[in-house]
Amino acid sequence: KRRKRKAKKNRTIFRTIWFVMILFASIMFGEYVMVGVNDLLAVGREEAHTVEITIPKDATLDQITDILYDKNVIKNKGFFKLYASITKSTSGFTQGTFDVETNKDYQALINYMQSDMNRTDVVTIQFTEGMSVNDYAKLLEKNNVCSADAFLSKCNSGDFDEDYDFLTGIKNASQRYYKLEGYLFPDTYDFYVGEDPDSVIRKFLANYRRKTYRTKSRVEGFEKKVTIEDRAKKLGMSMEDVITLASL
Repeated sequence: KRRKRKAKKNRTIFRTIWFVMILFASIMFGEYVMVGVNDLLAVGREEAHTVEITIPKDATLDQITDILYDKNVIKNKGFFKLYASITKSTSGFTQGTFDVETNKDYQALINYMQSDMNRTDVVTIQFTEGMSVNDYAKLLEKNNVCSADAFLSKCNSGDFDEDYDFLTGIKNASQRYYKLEGYLFPDTYDFYVGEDPDSVIRKFLANYRRKTYRTKSRVEGFEKKVTIEDRAKKLGMSMEDVITLASL
């Protein structure tokens, strides 16, 4: 009988301890979720202000989380990483410098840092007529856009032929010092610090296509506005002929 009474008493104590532990764990978990959700929604953060953050190339989620936490943009590192994992936003972040407002919720932060359009490390460079491809390369490297060697290597490749059909008109590519000489349209451009050379060259080529094949202007001898290509055709010249003539 004593053993039975003791066992019953022990079971009661065990159940009481178990209930207290469950209750304590529930309270702790509830508090964690509440604090995390508040941070997720940017509720209860300090008065909104803007901070500058710099994301390195190929940054991991852990690195980005630490940067945001150190700058007081987020308050709960674990909950931010959990949210990024659930929403499959653990990658795709853009390297560069951003001005981030501290009152952004998690999704707004992620979207903001995954867009080049929000970067502030922008360099404006003017390229003038008469500059060679080598001059372009030196100027880009001087302004920390990309390395001169990487840029020159791309200028001698066929990586852009499929996207820019006017490059197929180059008949003497093997005789050129740089294949894209003459196709990097002189103008003023905006680049990002540490931008990929492929992206840099595409900006030049897209501008060349726009100014040569799509931009129309009034020219004597034509009834309507015409492009540079239209004028070349009337003279019986190819655009390659025009580029060669311009280089002279």
